[in-house]
Amino acid sequence: MDGTADHLASKLRRLSEDAFHHGYGQSACLIELAANYVEMEAVRLNQLWRRR
Repeated sequence: MDGTADHLASKLRRLSEDAFHHGYGQSACLIELAANYVEMEAVRLNQLWRRR
């Protein structure tokens, strides 16, 4: 995963933790899903890029 995607996923995870600790459990889950998606897509795009 490249640095930008890693940085974004990390920021999203921190935001998710903050949301959870402030009682926004459903929002925390959605933010965590977004972080997972960013990581997954970064890996997929890197694999596609390497095939070229």
